[in-house]
Amino acid sequence: MNVKKILNAFGIMYEETHPAVSKKCVGIDCPYCHDTGKHMGIFLDTGKAFCWKCQKTRFISQVLYKLKGVTQEQFEAVSGIRVRNDDQPKNNLDRIFKKTNTNYVQVEADNSEIIKHFLSFESISSKPYLSAIHHVMLDYVTSRFTWDELKLYGAGYALSGPMMNRLVIPYPAPFIGPPIGFVGRDFTGIAQRKYFVTPGLSLHSHVYPNSAFGDRRTDVLVVVEGIFDSWAITDYLAVALCGKAISIKQISKVISMYPTMDMTLVICLDGDTSIRDRGNVQRELGVFFKNSVMVNLPELLDPSSIPTNELSYYIDKGVESHGKD
Repeated sequence: MNVKKILNAFGIMYEETHPAVSKKCVGIDCPYCHDTGKHMGIFLDTGKAFCWKCQKTRFISQVLYKLKGVTQEQFEAVSGIRVRNDDQPKNNLDRIFKKTNTNYVQVEADNSEIIKHFLSFESISSKPYLSAIHHVMLDYVTSRFTWDELKLYGAGYALSGPMMNRLVIPYPAPFIGPPIGFVGRDFTGIAQRKYFVTPGLSLHSHVYPNSAFGDRRTDVLVVVEGIFDSWAITDYLAVALCGKAISIKQISKVISMYPTMDMTLVICLDGDTSIRDRGNVQRELGVFFKNSVMVNLPELLDPSSIPTNELSYYIDKGVESHGKD
């Protein structure tokens, strides 16, 4: 993708070197927060847009539409990149799940509708033994996350197919872009696999970012193991590795998504992770950051099982201890 060519074609002014955005970007004015200081970076390799002021994440075609009303057809004509009319999370979801014959229902905003999705569908009401599973799932997710968070991350529930009775999570979240796959979390305790991943999605080739919305520190990036763990990080930017090790592809993703040399890296893996595994992630990823630190959680706990204020305390303590060195 030739980002500069596309911006020039539509008369978008940009800065090739901007101290507030990543060196992998060109900076433009943000049409979402109306910043005129070129704080929205367009990544030259992917066309992904990220505003370092309002934290909005979009694709270049969406930004051009917001700035200049550029249509899909106009964008495709200049860029040579086809953007599907149905390239939205729900439609991607339908295409991916069609391959595995899975019926999926996404969480809605209204509480009664969410409970209905979890508990009262006709297709499962004839199986009374399932209701206990639904209640376990409902109790688990609502004890850790709000309905708004579930909706934000596009969480849903599989009524049939290989993911039946699992909480289903788009990967990545809808606010990042159309999903490339889905992860299904089991709550029965009897499934052979706790997590089911749709075919074609390699979790170790990607990272899962949390939401950048709200009042978060943007000078700190927290690395966690699981998707739920990334949801639990509410005061900082975070990415989940979906494991205790980091791959070269994941490292590449992180440094393309964030201005790492201006950030502190915090390794906050589960409490049962060995010092060696934590150290490996810090050593392999930390060289791309301004500084890095490890946070040691209690042995049987992970970030999503710790109250928000306590989790923030652990991370703040780690960041502050590094500053004193």
